[in-house]
Amino acid sequence: MIKAYYEVWLSPRTSGYGRSSIARLSNGSANTPSQVRRCRELGARLGADIVAVKVDDDLTAMGKNGQRANRPAYDETVDMLVSGAANAVLCLHTDRLYRQSRDLEPLIDVVEKTHAMVYPVETGALDLTSASGRMVARMLAAVATHEVERAKERMRDKKEDLRAAGINHGGPRAFGYQKVRPHAKGTAPQVPRSIDVKQSSSAMRRTLCSPVLPTRRRA
Repeated sequence: MIKAYYEVWLSPRTSGYGRSSIARLSNGSANTPSQVRRCRELGARLGADIVAVKVDDDLTAMGKNGQRANRPAYDETVDMLVSGAANAVLCLHTDRLYRQSRDLEPLIDVVEKTHAMVYPVETGALDLTSASGRMVARMLAAVATHEVERAKERMRDKKEDLRAAGINHGGPRAFGYQKVRPHAKGTAPQVPRSIDVKQSSSAMRRTLCSPVLPTRRRA
């Protein structure tokens, strides 16, 4: 029954979309190929003709300062719906397609004009042409936004706790956090000779950041 209903939308022209906020998983493997594979599998079950697959790797869907996030592949996917090059889009989950209402609302406008279908693999078809379907889509957008914002708050609080405890909270190894390693020997004696106490604070900062003082990035 489901297949019969969606064949009208998926058979002619379907686009697949995948997105990952990080280019690689912790095990070193790429993240988006599995999304694309599952989209293709669903398309095959529904008899879809997938005419294009668009992928945004290592790009967030969260915009800043009231602006939409820069996602070239997503914009190309929407353009295909607008032009009629595709009349449906498959994605793994709605949070791969959008995470904020500022992306969802323009997509709703496109769907209302073109009658395109949005079909997430994990949640089933999203009916953006009905009031109830739009309500569900907006709720999912709110949940996705909250998820990212809470993660940012937790990371900020953790960094503040580490900073207060004098623990390095990430990034290149800073002076003073670890014992001098063999390749960095001789660094400490250089510092008093390299800095003139009469220098301005800006000049001291430039001296400390110069190649004369080796770090993990400037050996």
